[in-house]
Amino acid sequence: MEALRQIDTLEERLGPTALVMSLRGYALLGIEQPAPAADAFARALDIAPRDVACHQGRARARRALGEIARARKHEQSAALFAGQRSLRSTVVPR
Repeated sequence: MEALRQIDTLEERLGPTALVMSLRGYALLGIEQPAPAADAFARALDIAPRDVACHQGRARARRALGEIARARKHEQSAALFAGQRSLRSTVVPR
């Protein structure tokens, strides 16, 4: 619960950013609350729809809820976006 209080403080300072919502989701998964975790990851994905960690977290939450098909969708999205990021880093010169 201390982690959630710290995330509340962070959200007060930064607002509901994708990072803050993702942190909230992972903290909720850590205390076995997958439904609110899935909601937190959904909010994160509303802000950052291509964020790999958010898709991975939402997949974990969906699996914990027994929603395997929905979990797979997010796992596939995470893999797709991770691959695109990797491709960009090898193709685009710095």
